This record gives sequence, C-alpha cells and structure tokens, in this order.
Amino acid sequence: MLERKEVYTTFEEVSNIGLNVYFIRVDKGLTQKEVASTLGYKSTSFLNKIEHALEPYNLKYELISKLAKALEVEEQVLLKKREKLITVKLKNE
Repeated sequence: MLERKEVYTTFEEVSNIGLNVYFIRVDKGLTQKEVASTLGYKSTSFLNKIEHALEPYNLKYELISKLAKALEVEEQVLLKKREKLITVKLKNE
C-alpha cells in the first residue's frame, strides 16, 4: 500500500495509482468519458494522463478520493501497490 500523502509525485506512485484506476474502471465496464463526466469533466484527457502516468507527476490525494468515489471503491484500493508495473516498448525504440 502506498503511504497516504497530500501529493504523489514519483513515477512509481502515479503508475500504481493509474493502473489501479484503469483496471477498476475496465472491470466495472466504465469508459473514461463516463468517469470523467461523473467527476464533472467534459474531457477525458486528465483521466488518460492518470491512467498512463503521464507527466507532470502531481496527483493530489483529493483527486484520488474523488476518483475512488466515482469508481465506487475505497481510497486504499487505488493506493494498493502492484507487484509489477506494466511497461510498454514503443516500436521506434
């Protein structure tokens, strides 16, 4: 479990949280648009950045709390540490 902090700023922290958001959202059959709309956003870009751990790494606990509510899970579920992070190698690398 990640330690509760006001702001998560490292790649490892944001990647863990982002993957948890992604897998929970997909498991529940929700689209990024549905979750974003629940949170009052018109665009899905912020959620895409969270799920893919895109910079800047500045994820506030307040947003994690709102995401947990939108996904109908406890905040601790989003802070759960993953054994392995998924890495993707781009074709051009």
